[in-house]
Amino acid sequence: MSLAELREHLYTLPDHPTGFRTRRPTSERWGFCLSQNQLDDLEDGSYEVVIDSSLETGNLTYAEC
Repeated sequence: MSLAELREHLYTLPDHPTGFRTRRPTSERWGFCLSQNQLDDLEDGSYEVVIDSSLETGNLTYAEC
């Protein structure tokens, strides 16, 4: 896919260019979280996206220390 198409699936915090946003999967819409700086460094071109996962009912427990 083109970078323009991929950008629709990339989530950042533009006001915090080195931080990254986290996103809970609440729908079947896929995406990736990255820093604004990483997004700005992406070059135009063609990208291959491969996601090997499943969307299932359940719980996800995680922590940050």
